[in-house]
Amino acid sequence: TDQVDSAETAPIENTFMTEVIKTSIYPNPASANDQSIFVNHNLTTSATITVYSLSGQVMNTIYTSEQKVEIPGLASGIYIVNIAGDNQSDSQRLLVQ
Repeated sequence: TDQVDSAETAPIENTFMTEVIKTSIYPNPASANDQSIFVNHNLTTSATITVYSLSGQVMNTIYTSEQKVEIPGLASGIYIVNIAGDNQSDSQRLLVQ
């Protein structure tokens, strides 16, 4: 029987891993006529909010402490909204109709 060295099977810890924050976005679905959404989060500092298309294109990036986020010019479709700050991040799907 082959013995496995315990050092070979030890888990690798990622010291750069970010924690996930609790977020919500509303209205969701949003209307293409509305130019803003509300992003709730439990960050203690300002957040960087980035809206991506499903192809990964950055549509908008905002650094704010406000919950109301302007999203001008988003056409109907599905987007990914990433909320980051305090070494934490979360992503939510946003439907624009």
